[in-house]
Amino acid sequence: MAALMLVAIFGIRPLFSDRLPTGFYGYDVSAGQDLALTVGMTCLVSLGLGVFLASGGNRSRPGERPRPVGAQPMTLGRLAVASAGGVVVYAVFMAARYGPSVFGELMAGRSASLSETLGGIPEVVTTLPLSGSVAAALYLISHRSQKMSSAEWWAVTLAALVSVIGVSALGNRRFLIPAVLAPVIAALVRRPVRLHLWHLAVGLAMVVVLAAIPMVRSAGARAPGQSFVDALLQYIQQEGIVGTLVPVFASYDTEMFDYIALAGPSLQSGFDPWGAGRGTLLAFVTWPMPSAWFQSYRDEVLTRFWGGGCGNPVCPVSSLAGVLYFDGGLIVVAIGSVLAGLLLRRLTLVLANAVEASTLKLLMTVIASSFALVAVRTDTVAAIWWCFYMCGIGLVSYALLPRNAQPVTTPRLQHDKSLRQR
Repeated sequence: MAALMLVAIFGIRPLFSDRLPTGFYGYDVSAGQDLALTVGMTCLVSLGLGVFLASGGNRSRPGERPRPVGAQPMTLGRLAVASAGGVVVYAVFMAARYGPSVFGELMAGRSASLSETLGGIPEVVTTLPLSGSVAAALYLISHRSQKMSSAEWWAVTLAALVSVIGVSALGNRRFLIPAVLAPVIAALVRRPVRLHLWHLAVGLAMVVVLAAIPMVRSAGARAPGQSFVDALLQYIQQEGIVGTLVPVFASYDTEMFDYIALAGPSLQSGFDPWGAGRGTLLAFVTWPMPSAWFQSYRDEVLTRFWGGGCGNPVCPVSSLAGVLYFDGGLIVVAIGSVLAGLLLRRLTLVLANAVEASTLKLLMTVIASSFALVAVRTDTVAAIWWCFYMCGIGLVSYALLPRNAQPVTTPRLQHDKSLRQR
C-alpha cells in the first residue's frame, strides 16, 4: 500500500495537467516537474530495493518453537475498558479545556475557528480516540489461535467503530487510516484468507469513503444541520465512484509532487540551503517540543514561499521522498528509501510468522504497519511520532492483560487449519 501511494503521487498525479493553470497555492510549478518525477522514482525504486534486500533468509522451518511467555487472551470486559479508556480520557480533557460545547462543534464539521481553537492540543491527546482500534487489534491477536464467537466479532467491530467515529470528528484522516487498518491487519494475521471478489469490493468502498471525506469534512461543505455521515453518502451518490476518486490525483491528497516541484529547483541550484539533518534527525528529536521554542526546518521551507510556518497560511506536506530530498538531495532519498524498504519488509516478515511472535511484538508490528501508508504520504517524521503515540496506547492496553505463568509451546505451522477457524 505504501508503494501504491507513492505511485499515485509521482506516477498518476503528473498526468493531470489540468491542475497546473490553478497553480500550487499561487505558484507555477511546471518548471520543476521533471525534478519531482526524478525524486519520486528514486524513492520508489530504492524502496523496492530495500524490500528485496530484506527478503533473503527468514524461511520457516518445520518443528515446534516455544511461544514467549506473554499474556493470556483478552477478555470482553478488558476489551471494553481498553477501548473506552482512551476515549473517556480524551472527552474529559476536551470538556475541561474547551467546555462541553466543543463536541457539538466537532460534529458540525471542520472550520477555521475550530482549527484555531484546537491548534494547541498536544498531539498525544488527539491520538487517544485510537484506543478502540488498538484494543480491537489486541483482542484479535491474543485470540489468534482460538475460535471466536459471533458476539466477540461484534464486540471487536464496535470497539473499532469507537475509534473511527472518534478520529473522524477531528476532521482529518491522519488517524482514520490507522484506525481502520490496525484491526483489519490483526484480523488477517489471525486468520489468513484467500483474496475474493468481495474483499476487493470492500477495499474499493473504503478507498472511496476516504477519498470523499475531505469534500465534506468542513462545515461549509455541508447543508445546514446536515450530519457528517449524511453529507458523505450524499456526495458519493452525486459524484459516483469515478467522480469521487479522480479528484484525489489533482487535489491536496497527492500535492507532494507539486511541493517538491516548487521547492526542489532552488535547493538543487544552491539558492536555498539543504536541511543537512535538520529536516530528518533534528526534526525527529525535537518534534514533541512546542513549535514556539524554535523554527523547524519544515517551517523554514514553508516560510520561504508563504511567509509563515505550517498553517500560516498553508501547510503542504512533502511525503517521504520530499522530506529526504529537502534534507540532502537524491543521495539522501536513495539511502532513506532503502532503509524504509528494509523496515517495511521486516514488518511483513513478523506478520507472516505471527505464530512465533509474542502478543506484544505482534501488536507493535500491526500498529506500525497501519501507519505505513500515512508515513510515505505525509511528513514522515510526524507520522513516526504519531505511530509512537499509538504504540503507547497499545502498551497500556497490553498491561491490562493477565500474564501466563508458563511458556506455551505451539507448532510453527502458520497455515494449519486450526488457525483458520473463526
